[in-house]
Amino acid sequence: MANHLGNVTARQRLTARVELVAEGDPVALDALERLRQRGPPGSRVEQVDASRGPASAEFTRFKITRS
Repeated sequence: MANHLGNVTARQRLTARVELVAEGDPVALDALERLRQRGPPGSRVEQVDASRGPASAEFTRFKITRS
């Protein structure tokens, strides 16, 4: 999924919140916005705070790591 949406990084916060940073094509970012409004199966999304800004080109790949 991330390969189609652009460069994405996410991390679980200690407060049970998830922080997500994404860079990519505006159409792909819109698709990601729709996906995160509902969350993965079994999840409960209570609130989504979003902001958009210029791309930083800081992210060059997607990787999931266990913390």
